[in-house]
Amino acid sequence: MAVLTSLPNAASVSATLAGKPNIVLFLQDDQDFLEGRASLRPLPKALSLIGDRGAFAENWFVHTPVCCPSRAELLTGRYFHNLRMPSGGGGGCMHVQTGVAGREDKANAHSFAKHLVREAGYTAGWFGKHLNACPHEPPPGYDCPTCRWFANGGAEDTEPGGYLGCSFSDFAGGVPSNGTYSRNGTYRSWRPGAPTAGGLRLPQHGGYVTSIIANLSLEWLQTVGGSRAPRDADGALLTPFVLTVAPKAPHYPATPAPW
Repeated sequence: MAVLTSLPNAASVSATLAGKPNIVLFLQDDQDFLEGRASLRPLPKALSLIGDRGAFAENWFVHTPVCCPSRAELLTGRYFHNLRMPSGGGGGCMHVQTGVAGREDKANAHSFAKHLVREAGYTAGWFGKHLNACPHEPPPGYDCPTCRWFANGGAEDTEPGGYLGCSFSDFAGGVPSNGTYSRNGTYRSWRPGAPTAGGLRLPQHGGYVTSIIANLSLEWLQTVGGSRAPRDADGALLTPFVLTVAPKAPHYPATPAPW
């Protein structure tokens, strides 16, 4: 499921009127909508805060309703036949031509972020699952000075490594992140150097993937859209943002938070 929303709050009304709204895309993985609105019953806050206050599509169509092809189409605005590997060639990311040696990357090289950042003056952040075959280094559009690339391919379907204790590619401003939890652009919530208690390492945000994605995306949003972000005389952000928040949930094994 994908939910696209703009943020026309007091700080961004001018930007919206100027044709450059701030954009937030919530992208869930393998969300079943066969029951329509009832499918969101396990997500009451998403339904009340987003669905009930905006629009809920009751009659919609997906060109290629399967994992990597659907994500690649969303990323680029292209139909599958413009993204696929040559007929009978196999390979790629579920037959999407990306990350294949000697061939054009038809998905990452043409993402909406590249056009928004390089042609419309946006900054972009991706937090969570990208394509199943996820590039380690940020693709075009996620390499600007204020951009953030915190992404993986969905991690494992077993634990640990799925919802608990998975890793991410972590780049800030196109540069590999290095800190308490990241080394040379690879993030692990449990890595050596993490705080300890009782001799045990304390993973960041409980080591739970949804919490990690949520907290780090909010941290980035505060940096690019908070009170200290550069604004014009009318209070609009000088650099509008596009943020994608893409948790693994509810993909198998759908491990709940331990709290």
